[in-house]
Amino acid sequence: MKKVIFSIFILFLATTIVGQTQQNTTRAVTDETVTLPIQSLRTHLFDVEKFSMSFGYEPRGFGEVLTAEFNIRNKTDDEIELYIYAIATYESEDFDTSSFTMPRPGEGGVTILNFVPYPLAQEDNDVPPHKMKNLNFRYKTGNDADPLGTLQKFPRDPKLGINPLTGGPYKLKETLFVQTKHVSKYRKNYVFFNYLTLLIFDAKNLTDEKGKLNPPLFRQVYRIHGKRK
Repeated sequence: MKKVIFSIFILFLATTIVGQTQQNTTRAVTDETVTLPIQSLRTHLFDVEKFSMSFGYEPRGFGEVLTAEFNIRNKTDDEIELYIYAIATYESEDFDTSSFTMPRPGEGGVTILNFVPYPLAQEDNDVPPHKMKNLNFRYKTGNDADPLGTLQKFPRDPKLGINPLTGGPYKLKETLFVQTKHVSKYRKNYVFFNYLTLLIFDAKNLTDEKGKLNPPLFRQVYRIHGKRK
């Protein structure tokens, strides 16, 4: 009798451990905690100046283009290495959910209908909007409409915000001119952009492995106004 009771206890204990392990594994995969920065961040290291946006058309007639330009002025005596992202989005708070809409970007009930970061991943270049993966901006929340994860306006790996001309971080000596381009491709239920989020990271502080959030030195969300040509 004692052997039977002991065997049942061992079986129960093993089942409990396996269940907890599976539960913990599932949580790690489907419930990533994303702490986004506050609305605006500034730094004493540099100033972002002469920010402007302009509109144009994609040369092949595939869509419209948003161009953002700005200067970064170094306020220190040392060269600073930076990773820079500009994320153009169209966001709606009252858009009816359909197969066209992209996942909600976290809290607040806002639906992203267009999402084009700069720099753009090679795999997302020259592909239809609904096939763009934007894997550097997707997080598993446990309630994702897309199997790839939910879009967030924050990179998983800030070190991918390189200067496309050099393949490395931007180098700020005295002043640095930056230009970003975002193509909104024509499609059914077409929308342009109504926000642009600028994120600038200090390269020397990015020592964590990919997937961990690092606070930027600078963050600003710009509202896009005005008529396009």
